[in-house]
Amino acid sequence: MPAPQPTILATSGGYRTPEFGDREFGPLVHYAVELSGTTRKPKMCQIGTAAGDQRHQNAAMAEAGYKAGFDLVNLNLFAEPTFQHIEDVLLDQDVIWVHGGSVVNLLAVW
Repeated sequence: MPAPQPTILATSGGYRTPEFGDREFGPLVHYAVELSGTTRKPKMCQIGTAAGDQRHQNAAMAEAGYKAGFDLVNLNLFAEPTFQHIEDVLLDQDVIWVHGGSVVNLLAVW
């Protein structure tokens, strides 16, 4: 059931090892999309800054998004942001998925 207002779902995990490929979204990610209430192809932005914006993680997330039928973008903040207008990108998403790494690092960057 969709959330009645913008919602923060604070959780851990969200992935599973697929039969093929590097990563697949588990029930937690799909639940976040369900909470968004979108009726079109879900738009999801993944932010992996806490783990250092690793490009191989971006590729794995893009693959998982493709498999799930999501329109996924990766927002990197190291060394330069991926997008010039970050706020516009984030406000255009149904789900923003922040994951992995050092929370202290992430808070320092933000």
